[in-house]
Amino acid sequence: MIVDCAVYREGRRQQVEAMSLTEAAAQRGPDTFVWLGTLDPSPAELADIRDTFGLHELAVEDAREFHLRPKVEQFDDDVQLVILRTARYDDAREEIDFGEISAFLGAGFVITVRQGWPASCAAPGSVSNAGPSCWRRGAPPCCGRFWIRWSTATRR
Repeated sequence: MIVDCAVYREGRRQQVEAMSLTEAAAQRGPDTFVWLGTLDPSPAELADIRDTFGLHELAVEDAREFHLRPKVEQFDDDVQLVILRTARYDDAREEIDFGEISAFLGAGFVITVRQGWPASCAAPGSVSNAGPSCWRRGAPPCCGRFWIRWSTATRR
């Protein structure tokens, strides 16, 4: 399911409500990027995302599969796929819940695919904690991508 889709300019969300994939992708530009958050997306949703953002088929296949360990992969079209494992201890059940976050990082977009234990995957109202000057110097490709990776991995 697509949880949230938003456009950011200089680290600030540009609208309150979620947008359609097509509408968001059309707004990508040098000073904007799209953050799309999904949770256990269907094959049809992943195909729509792949087609809209031009993702490599093998990268999308990787996002559908659970992995034994984290990995980072670079694709020819300058898209990175970062796969992280998540875990949390459930005190009541005395068990560990595992999940996975796959993040596609490309020019003008960040797409997160969460599977398993679902920490929050909605895009935040602002991703400017790194400072607005950082965003003007070229983020998200520089510090913006780093901040998004950290934020996605640590949000609850």
